[in-house]
Amino acid sequence: MVEFRTFRNSDPPRLATVWNSQPPLATRLSRVHARMLDETVLARLYFDPAGLWLAEEDGRAVGFAHAGFGPAAGGERLATEIGCVSALVVEPRADSEPIAAELLRRAEEYLSRRGAREAFAGGPGPVDPFYGGLYGGCRCEGVPTEDASAVDRFRAAGYAERERRVVYRRDLEGYRAPCDRLHSQWQRQVPADRPIECHAGLAADSWWDASTLGPQRRCRYRLTVRSPAARDAELVCSDLQPLADATGRRLSGLLHWNCDERAWSDGMFRFLLAETLRQLADDGIEWFEAQTGPADHELRGLLEKLGFQSITEKIVLTKCLEARQPLDGR
Repeated sequence: MVEFRTFRNSDPPRLATVWNSQPPLATRLSRVHARMLDETVLARLYFDPAGLWLAEEDGRAVGFAHAGFGPAAGGERLATEIGCVSALVVEPRADSEPIAAELLRRAEEYLSRRGAREAFAGGPGPVDPFYGGLYGGCRCEGVPTEDASAVDRFRAAGYAERERRVVYRRDLEGYRAPCDRLHSQWQRQVPADRPIECHAGLAADSWWDASTLGPQRRCRYRLTVRSPAARDAELVCSDLQPLADATGRRLSGLLHWNCDERAWSDGMFRFLLAETLRQLADDGIEWFEAQTGPADHELRGLLEKLGFQSITEKIVLTKCLEARQPLDGR
């Protein structure tokens, strides 16, 4: 008989076993261990045991669902108005669908009991509190379409598609910056010794950033030109741990970027990204990943021109929650 309960301190090995039973995905770490989950998920300052539900049979975990929240404006505390189901994992078995449905129901009840009136499956940033680097790539936003069972389970529970995101990845082994007139023009406008400024070890901008990205090494790459008018463009990358450790290859991901509209049309951002990739390759980064949303047409086109390949598409799903009675015990 399958029974349901919330998290206990002895559960990390059980969670890892369920996780490792899943089929491989391009953006899901295929093998995790208890310490990895402890360090990257359960050690988060806002982790609440009441939001992590396990399904057990004869003392053995067969599935789990994990729900949480994103930050309030300013990133200095949690905001419980909108929740996120960060994980819904059930080992392959004949009755996996009813188990998943019950886990999801209990995760939603947890969110609504805390005040949420809307829930995301794979929330859009920053409503993506858990499993960064383990599931979904460099950003947890959305459920990968190749994880068809998860997508179907959320849809069956009443979740509707809000948007789609495309995950791009490029192998940096032997990377060379473009050799064309546009790139050469920008090379002549910037210092030859170090055209791109690199600021490593960025401090966290908020409590939320410290909680979610604190263990990851982040670098800001900036390009500044002063003629004919002062302009700059920048992007921030992060080493993806523990994914890089588990695969044996160092992987960096694009977190965010900032530039004016002109930088897309005159090639400034193209030069910045191309030279950043060169620096990353020189520093031993072997893969680079970026994710694009519905409005990122320019970035998507640029990535494809620089040799990136689409490895998966992700769906952000959402559902309105109704007020519910508190759960019966833990």
